[in-house]
Amino acid sequence: MHLVKIMGDVARDTKEKWLGKYKDGDEVNITLEMSQLALEMVSRTLFQSDISSEEIDDLNHSLGIVIAVGARRIRDPFYPPRWIPVKANRDCDKAVKRIHSIVGGIIQRRIQSDRRFDDMLDMLIHTVDEETGEKMDAVALMDEVMTIFIAGHETTANALAFTWYLLGTNPNEKRKFLQEVDTMDTDVPGPQHLRELKYNRMVIDESLRLYPPAWIIGRKGINAEELGGYSLPKGCTFGIPVYVIHRSKSLWTNPDVFIPERFSEENINSIPKFGYFPFGGGSRLCIGQMFALYEMQIALHTLWKTFDFTLKDDYQLEIEPLITLRTKKPVLMNLKIRQQLKPISV
Repeated sequence: MHLVKIMGDVARDTKEKWLGKYKDGDEVNITLEMSQLALEMVSRTLFQSDISSEEIDDLNHSLGIVIAVGARRIRDPFYPPRWIPVKANRDCDKAVKRIHSIVGGIIQRRIQSDRRFDDMLDMLIHTVDEETGEKMDAVALMDEVMTIFIAGHETTANALAFTWYLLGTNPNEKRKFLQEVDTMDTDVPGPQHLRELKYNRMVIDESLRLYPPAWIIGRKGINAEELGGYSLPKGCTFGIPVYVIHRSKSLWTNPDVFIPERFSEENINSIPKFGYFPFGGGSRLCIGQMFALYEMQIALHTLWKTFDFTLKDDYQLEIEPLITLRTKKPVLMNLKIRQQLKPISV
């Protein structure tokens, strides 16, 4: 649970930074701020103090280039392959080299160090394979770190932006959420507080239902199957449309409406199996599920404890299904510094 403390420290630092950066009524680019917050959280939990703020900014910029080019390559069958030196491919190659330079440098320094660190990279370095008795080499460590890094940054940032939007467009649910925020006597939740944030978690789950960052999941058929009148041969690769299933009228009542109570203790067991799977399922369940949920819970409570947010009147949400589901335009909200209020009645 030390990782939760690191997340809390990052959320607290973000709150203090915002208090100096913004004043009442200022417009906040929530999409950008959530990207920076999630990147800071995953960087600090992975690398502790071995990465500078400048390197974090470099990674954010470089990852953005790689993800954008990757999304275009997936969606456009005529997009120039990597070996053709068009500008986008050259920029992508430079970004990949910069990512490997930063992350690879940290890994090499750690491998050569006799010190132990209380972070995820240290755990990965000292993990021993039960069958071979060997530790991961630098290449395997790089793969593991980048998987965690991208999953813990991109998907969480997008999910937080959508959650801010939903709270901004649903005043009754926002009121219930703030009631829980104000009844808890801590500004930054620790490990002992997370289970108490019940409505917070319901808001997150419902946000992930409506706008799952992993909006489609690829799978490969083990056997030949018949599905919906179609024959799927063995080895067929297909996509499971998480976004569509999460909004299916055959599975959900009022599927397009934001109702966090769907995930209350009384109702959660009535949700059909695989009617809700924002982190995948079965043996391929996302290894970073709890990491992402902790990130979101801590960020939501800490920032809404100090600030209130109102969606810009003319803002219209447009979604963009790339590698992950994201907002096409940044979520823009006006910020107001909250007073420490008595509990709000609902």
